[in-house]
Amino acid sequence: MSSFNQLSKIFINSLTVLDCAVWDLKRGPAGRSWNVDVEWTGTTNHEGVVIDFSAAKKMAKSIIDTFFDHRLFISEKLALRNGTDRLTCIPSPETPFAERFFLDTYPDSLAVFEHNILRDITDGSLHSLEARIAAAVLDGSPSNVTNVRIRLREHPQTTSPVYFNYLHSLKLHEGNCQRFHGHSNIIEVFENGSFSEQKSAFAAQYLNGKYIVARDYPSEPSSDVLARLDPFISSSEMHSDLFSWINYQGSQGRVFLKVPSAKLLVTDDESSIENISVWIHKNLFGADPSVSVYAYEGLNKGAICP
Repeated sequence: MSSFNQLSKIFINSLTVLDCAVWDLKRGPAGRSWNVDVEWTGTTNHEGVVIDFSAAKKMAKSIIDTFFDHRLFISEKLALRNGTDRLTCIPSPETPFAERFFLDTYPDSLAVFEHNILRDITDGSLHSLEARIAAAVLDGSPSNVTNVRIRLREHPQTTSPVYFNYLHSLKLHEGNCQRFHGHSNIIEVFENGSFSEQKSAFAAQYLNGKYIVARDYPSEPSSDVLARLDPFISSSEMHSDLFSWINYQGSQGRVFLKVPSAKLLVTDDESSIENISVWIHKNLFGADPSVSVYAYEGLNKGAICP
């Protein structure tokens, strides 16, 4: 007969991957991807388990996907509400002029946190973010669960020259990829079947930190967007050639950005990982048939060209 009401812990490592953009207080938005490990503490039920693994994974992934995944993480001090259905995101005073992003978007595309959480991430600590995600998962857990612990793990090659991050949005995507978000990952380039660290690092460094969009995204904003941004954008920024306007409509809502031109990569097609791998192969390696590009989107998945 199974024992019950016994204190125990269960865990699921690599339960899901969290892909997002983080509005860094010093550098502006950057793509991030983390493996998510989850640990539950609680008492066993009449079945002798804290929570069924299948149910635990489904519940935790649903909460993470709903409230955190494919969103822009930003400080409450930098996301200003305009009416009931718009938020204007402004750069931190710590952000250098040439890296200042401005974003006008719909609320569901953001995860707005207390300022200290973004400060911690900017300073290299994920503990307060992990605690916030853990609290959300605990809220969705059965009553016999008394504590949840989250661990976020980046790709093991974060110090490798083939590692990079990028931002993108897919306005034609029916899911949450249409939001302004990002990924951190690696690029592997093979020449005649052998891995080339030199070519891989060249591609990674070329794309690192870029916001990648299709050619029809750049467009002048409407007068109401200009009015909302006017209090926050200096005249020099408003008219400077150092910045480019992005304007697109997805099924979830319309998005406007003012982006540092040096961080903008404009391509012919939507910036899906399939098209990004083709773009790299064609534009960085001249469509050389001896070269193969393995481009990762986040962790453990991606596209190959050719």
